[in-house]
Amino acid sequence: MKYYKAKYLFFILPIITIILSLAFWLNTESVETNTNQNVPYIKYNDKIIKVEVADEFEEWRQGLSDRESLPAGQGLLFIFPQSQERSFWMKNMRFPIDIVWLLDNEIVKIHTNLPPEGNEPKNYYYSGTRINRVLEINAGYADELGLKVGERVEYRLQ
Repeated sequence: MKYYKAKYLFFILPIITIILSLAFWLNTESVETNTNQNVPYIKYNDKIIKVEVADEFEEWRQGLSDRESLPAGQGLLFIFPQSQERSFWMKNMRFPIDIVWLLDNEIVKIHTNLPPEGNEPKNYYYSGTRINRVLEINAGYADELGLKVGERVEYRLQ
């Protein structure tokens, strides 16, 4: 009798595992599809950059500091209530980034391949003109996308 039960288990367990894996995979895919419909993004030409939005003081202060990385094709979009000249630093950054300075939908300046700095950064990066949005992306991604000063981007933020 013990042999019969063991044989039965070896046959049923793999089938249950496959069914549960398939159910999990299908559920995950439908959640991602629904989430992607509501993910904020920036569109440049035909290219989409998924963004996290930083629109509050604490989010601006934190930025990408202390993160290990930023997923490929994604960025952090800072949205400020007023247009003014601004500066950023690389305090506690762990990976290099590009900074894209924006006034509404227009790219006004791009800093590329900015190296991470520790707790006491020595470099500050300035917009040089009034801006109200800043996009931080992985180093080299601005060149890969072909971003250019004077070009326009589109947003979907909700």
